[in-house]
Amino acid sequence: MWFINSYIGFLEKRHMFVLIALVAGTIFFGCKLTHIGFEGSFEGWIEKDDRVIEDYKQLLRHFRAFEPIILAVETDDTIFEPDTLKRIQTLDRKIRYMDKYVVLTLGLPRMSVMKETEGGMSFEYLYNKLPETQEDADEFRKRVMNNHTLADLFVSKDEKGTFIAIFIGGRPDSETIAQNIEKLKTIMREESAPNLRYRLVGGPILNEELKRQTKRQAYLFSPVVFIIVILLLIVFLRKRVDIFVVTVATFCSLVWSLGVYVAMGKELNSLSIALPPLLLVISVADSVHLIVRFREEIARGTHGAAAVRNSLRVMIMPCLFTSLTTAAGFGVLCLSGIPIIREFGLYAAIGILLSFFVALTMVPSLLFASLRLGRPGSSANGTESFPGDFMQGFLGGIFNVVERRGNVVIAATAVIVVLSIIGATRIKVETNRADFFKKNNPLRRQMTFVEENLIGLSSIEFLYTARDGYNLTDAAALRDMLDFQDFLKQHPQITSAVSIADFVVELNRFINGSDKVPENSAAILSLIKWNRIEYSNFVSGRGEYARISGRLKYMPTEKLRLLLGDIKNYMSEHKSPNYDVLMTGAAPIYTELADRVLTGQIRSFILVMMIVAAMLILIFRSVRWGLFALVPNVIPVLFVMGVMGWFGVPLNLATMMIASIAIGIAVDDTIHYIVRFRRELSDCGDHREAARRALTSTGRAVVTTTVVLVAGYGVLVTSGFVPIMHFGLLSAITMLAALAADVLLLPALLIKFKPRA
Repeated sequence: MWFINSYIGFLEKRHMFVLIALVAGTIFFGCKLTHIGFEGSFEGWIEKDDRVIEDYKQLLRHFRAFEPIILAVETDDTIFEPDTLKRIQTLDRKIRYMDKYVVLTLGLPRMSVMKETEGGMSFEYLYNKLPETQEDADEFRKRVMNNHTLADLFVSKDEKGTFIAIFIGGRPDSETIAQNIEKLKTIMREESAPNLRYRLVGGPILNEELKRQTKRQAYLFSPVVFIIVILLLIVFLRKRVDIFVVTVATFCSLVWSLGVYVAMGKELNSLSIALPPLLLVISVADSVHLIVRFREEIARGTHGAAAVRNSLRVMIMPCLFTSLTTAAGFGVLCLSGIPIIREFGLYAAIGILLSFFVALTMVPSLLFASLRLGRPGSSANGTESFPGDFMQGFLGGIFNVVERRGNVVIAATAVIVVLSIIGATRIKVETNRADFFKKNNPLRRQMTFVEENLIGLSSIEFLYTARDGYNLTDAAALRDMLDFQDFLKQHPQITSAVSIADFVVELNRFINGSDKVPENSAAILSLIKWNRIEYSNFVSGRGEYARISGRLKYMPTEKLRLLLGDIKNYMSEHKSPNYDVLMTGAAPIYTELADRVLTGQIRSFILVMMIVAAMLILIFRSVRWGLFALVPNVIPVLFVMGVMGWFGVPLNLATMMIASIAIGIAVDDTIHYIVRFRRELSDCGDHREAARRALTSTGRAVVTTTVVLVAGYGVLVTSGFVPIMHFGLLSAITMLAALAADVLLLPALLIKFKPRA
């Protein structure tokens, strides 16, 4: 206690110095916020040295496998109209030379077909000589469609659509990619025509859309939440000085927390965009509890500085405990195997501890300072508290329900727990990037069109590695590839699968009129040598490595997991002693991520339960009280998991944090209530009366902070990023469930089981 008394004495004597230091710190961190950046990449979801990333890098060592930008072209008639072909060729040429980072474009303009010559045969690009008449265009169409690999890949079934795949290499930063996307849009506008429609989709476009929404929401959420917080403080606190003190402390806490985040070189991303509103509403709690206690002291007749000292002396330890438990809930996320989750958990925990420091320093300092101005004092009879008694009547009514129907409350809770557990077993995991955007999102609609009419936008790759000098251009290996491709194409979700075997068959068809792989390797090698540039991305120079490059539609993670399971079974049943096959690409990577989301949810929930239980036992110095306090905090988590299962809300990067965060935040009000209950029980010796006093006093701050939390989280529901939208909705539901548990279930349990103080 000597430390607390010394701290209070220091604040009372040096409150002006403390306020100047806090304001200076706020200005310093505020300047840091002017350099805040935004990041829209999905790269932070997987460790850079993770096994699945290393598999992908192994593919990149031998072949180009960047995620392309897809420029889809649709026409009202047919893409084989002379004017349309010329427009597509112009598009390709402009794109190819628009920037040094464009390393490759693939599409009809860059594909070659075989042509008979006097010397035998040669290759020429399709657009070396564009058709000028309809008769030439028909002949051109025939040449393209006769090349089955080319036609299946680049021409839609109704022949009204095609695409250009644009590969950005050289590891450009996000700003360079954004500039390239703007250049592409400019080219699209320059080459617009009444009968043509362009759609720009693909992984880089997804990243840019994510960054755009992140930036927009960063400038929207925090101001809106801050305004809502002020309005709610006006409703619940009513007194201008109290509203001013809490608002200033909350604002400074937010600036300090985000300033540290930016000072550490971090950028707001698709997940950390939730940090500002989250920290904003959490930082209100300590300040409100202090103000509520201060008004209680005033109402009891304690005057001036003594009221501030008593309030701080009583509240400093409960506020410390609640901040530590909340920080622990977030801190558990630092053990996640997903980098973006770890970062969120770390800086949320840091922000919560900073908010505690600012609140427990600034609020009493402001109260001491305002005393000198005669602002927060008491009325003449020393009974001034909160204007109006609507909250007192509300809390009294709730306690009457608990007192008369306590057994019903406990029984109803048990039913809800059972239903929640059943619902939790129905939860599904979702890491499909396309589903992270709402269905009415323009980019989402464009992606759906391209996948339904042209090509899948997610990649699946198979790297063949020869053993013991085996050559993958051997006839047996090529036939195995074709068989594997036939198996892949049986799945409607896979829109294409291309390998060196396709090109060999096309060459053999042109030269020998056969749709099969030649029997001898010498014939195969001679065919490949006709056009090594085009085939170099499907087989290595000496045949040590080859690939099958596939595209598939974005689909729910559960369906994708089943598809990949079928593929793995096929690969296991058709192993060859001559080569190994490695499956990689975006689809397997994000399926692996889904598995980690599920295991991370289970692990973080168990771990945070253990940590919070241990902290509660230490706080109350009793195993019985620690476990007793844990009950009303587990139930809201089970409830929200049941809601997710019953209503089909998936487990994703944001919602996987709900369990650990919810326990960390919900336990705060439980701690405040039980601390007050034990104090009142020591005074009156009656559990029923102690429960009533604790509810009608601490309940005011509990309800106020919960409403603020729910409103703050509720703003996130408007997010265009579905995981954040779900995170906000589920967090708000969890806080309401936690409030119900604290004001209904907890008093009922205390009255029924009568634990000793």
